[in-house]
Amino acid sequence: MQEEVATFSVNFQKQLDIKRKELYAVSDSVLHQEERIDELEQYSRWSCFLFHGFAEKPGENVTDAVLKIMKETIDCAHRIGKPIRSAAQAVKEGRRRS
Repeated sequence: MQEEVATFSVNFQKQLDIKRKELYAVSDSVLHQEERIDELEQYSRWSCFLFHGFAEKPGENVTDAVLKIMKETIDCAHRIGKPIRSAAQAVKEGRRRS
């Protein structure tokens, strides 16, 4: 009887170790996928501009409204975030990180 319990315990521990390894592999895969999704979402936001503080009008064409604001009301514009590389390289490549 003790021998059967010992054998069961050893086999159970082996199965538990296998399941732990599988769980770690799945967790690692999920983490990798989350990082990849974030990268893809970040890439899709590169050409987006956010405008705050102007009233919404029924039936408006948002692109036209934003272009009108840009033409008529913007006196000054600034980049935000740190340059990815040196100032000269950032100007050459035209990218910054937020």
